[in-house]
Amino acid sequence: MPGLRSGMKRLAWVGLTTAAVVSALLVTAESASPAGATNSKLLRANEHATLTYGATAPLVTFDPAASSAGAEEAQYLGLVYDTLVKFNAKAQPEPDLATSWKFQSDTEVTFTLRTGVTYQDGSVFDATTAMESLDRSIAAAGPRSSSLGPIARVEALDPTTLRILLKAPDPDLLFTLASAPCDMLSPEAFSRPNLNLDPDGTGAYFYDAAQSTPGDHYTFVANPRWWDKSVIRPHTIVFKVITDPTARLDAVQTGQVDLTLINAANASQAKADGLRITAAPVAWTGLLILDRTGKIVPAFASLKVREAIAMAIDRPAIVRAALYGYGSVSDQPILKGIQGYDPAIANRYTYDLKKARQLIAESGYKNISFTAPIDASTDHTGAEILKAELGAIGINMTIQLLPTNSLGPAGRTTQYPVITFGFPNYDPYGRYLAQLAPTAGFNPFHDDDPTLDSLAAQYAAAEFTKPKLANKLAAEMSAEEVDQGYIIVAAQADDIVASNPKVTGIGIVYGAPNFADIHFS
Repeated sequence: MPGLRSGMKRLAWVGLTTAAVVSALLVTAESASPAGATNSKLLRANEHATLTYGATAPLVTFDPAASSAGAEEAQYLGLVYDTLVKFNAKAQPEPDLATSWKFQSDTEVTFTLRTGVTYQDGSVFDATTAMESLDRSIAAAGPRSSSLGPIARVEALDPTTLRILLKAPDPDLLFTLASAPCDMLSPEAFSRPNLNLDPDGTGAYFYDAAQSTPGDHYTFVANPRWWDKSVIRPHTIVFKVITDPTARLDAVQTGQVDLTLINAANASQAKADGLRITAAPVAWTGLLILDRTGKIVPAFASLKVREAIAMAIDRPAIVRAALYGYGSVSDQPILKGIQGYDPAIANRYTYDLKKARQLIAESGYKNISFTAPIDASTDHTGAEILKAELGAIGINMTIQLLPTNSLGPAGRTTQYPVITFGFPNYDPYGRYLAQLAPTAGFNPFHDDDPTLDSLAAQYAAAEFTKPKLANKLAAEMSAEEVDQGYIIVAAQADDIVASNPKVTGIGIVYGAPNFADIHFS
């Protein structure tokens, strides 16, 4: 179920490239429901049940083309929309609205589509409506439109056959097709004046506007016409917006919500109170340098300064004091065991204030200062530690708190020289497209590294036909990003969900619970 059945399809950025990602991204608190989802006890427990989720942010839009596909936002959209492809617990593509597909070449793929599927307005899903939905997202130039850039043309060959032609090989095509911008939106809804709050998909749930108050809570009711009858699901899901982490903890402790994301600082208390804790290492945390050529902070153009920042970070202290043990020491953006991890740079930057100060002196820059934006709803301990550590080498980092849901958009502007929230710790090619390519959304200054561009291009060409070479190139991409100080990693951080013990099937993907198999036991 999109958003419920297959959280792997709801990744916040681009996609995955190896099955090893599962151990890092998808952790299930208990086994999912029995095969076929026919257990009568579970059906009775869920057919009239309401599951309430303490959401960290309000909905921005139900319009797939306008969606930033952030983790929380993708969960909202995933309840009302389906996509062509989804991914299972082994990070392998599986049918969703497409029952099968075939790569005719590395730039052409055809999809056979599911029949008997209707949009929530009653119109029929077919290849023509799928083509029109994809064409709309491609033309919209939305926040995630760059992921659709490799698509040259979409064609409806007949009612059940869709063809996608690519400009060049794209290793992330299937993952892109499983992302929010590729949610299948009914063409009947294209002209709706308030599509932001009036979705029309083929998904498992209807959005119940009458029972919702945007900004406060959003109610979703099971779609009785949904095509997959095998899935056990609560009749109603409510997203209750609680931006303050302390308030979210209180809400799950008192039964106001059934599950929510919590900060690491609260995990021990939540566990002691009898709540179920589910955690998974899904992101690296640290600094992504946006201003790599020093347009607003001239010192950032110096590799010595960027290296000094990396050497000033006491990573074990970050894990202990900021993550409360829910994380691990790292100085590269890829989790160990996943494609792109490079053991040769595992200890690239050791904590060395003397060396860091020496590098600053050698750079010739003095009185270095910059502003780092922080999500106001998150624990600021790590940022405060980093501020103190950089202060010890003469760099003044000013922390600026931003409202929930505004940090990502801020990182796509030229207002800030860095962005500070955690990023997914997988998929080196997807990271390049999202953060480091000249046209990447999180490269607002359009800085370029020809070496990295070349490695990415070689990786894209090798992924389909030369997996060993692709693995080597992925590691080289990580090494270039770390060696150049574009990505300064402090740690690999866990996302943590606290839940009512009666809620089962909980998993975690980057930045949000995975609603793949969540139901009441």
